[in-house]
Formats: sequence, structure tokens, C-alpha cells
Amino acid sequence: MYEIKLEEDAEYWDHYKYTSKNDKGQILTLKISSVLTSKNIKYYILFYIGTKRKKGFQFMEGTGKDGLKSLIWARNCIKDFISELPKSWRYKKYSKHSIIVQWDDNRRRNTYYYGLKSLGFYYGVDYLRKSLIKNI
Repeated sequence: MYEIKLEEDAEYWDHYKYTSKNDKGQILTLKISSVLTSKNIKYYILFYIGTKRKKGFQFMEGTGKDGLKSLIWARNCIKDFISELPKSWRYKKYSKHSIIVQWDDNRRRNTYYYGLKSLGFYYGVDYLRKSLIKNI
């Protein structure tokens, strides 16, 4: 499969990302941004596939040409992040952590749920938007 390596995002403080290239030469990016609330830390997942770096996230566009392999790579990145999270200083400082995945349309919602329910994700609401949530 594709390379899985967690790195700190240089653009923003306290953000993480995974990047790799698929077989079609497209760039796979999974970004994780953390938001500190009064009760817990929320980690938001953003996954996109692009052909050029300058375009970045393209809302409501089907840009992936590699099919299911890229989604499996994203799920493996989320698994890796869950296993790396207890090593973080923030994990030790705060007691509640949530990983949140949101989607663009219902087709993606069904696909994401099918792939992430085995990791313990469930449907919930975050800021009035239906989401997949995993509490750690």
C-alpha cells in the first residue's frame, strides 16, 4: 500500500498530516486539526486527493482515480493516529478526546461509516452537523 508517516503540519500550530502518492500519481493528504474546548480536545479529519498541490481541498468534486485503495490508506492513517495519540503530551494533560469525521454528501457518509464503524466510530452531532465521532 502507500506510505503512512505522521508529521506535524508546518502551516499551523498543533495540526498533523499524512501525505503520500497513489499509483496514478495523485497526492493523498489527510490533515488532522485539533481544537481545544472547555470540556475536551476535538481532532477533525480532512481527507482529500489532488492532482496538483496548489489546488488543495476541492469541495464536492470527485478527484480520486485510485478507487478504494486511497480510502483504505486514509483509514489506516486514522488507525495510526489513534495509536500515536497516547504518546502526545496533550493526551496526558487532558482527559477527554474525540476524533470527528465529516463529509460532503450522503454517498461519502455511507462509505466513511462502512469503513470506520469497525474502529468504534458512531453517528453523532458536532456543532449542529451530523458527524462520525470516536471518543478516546
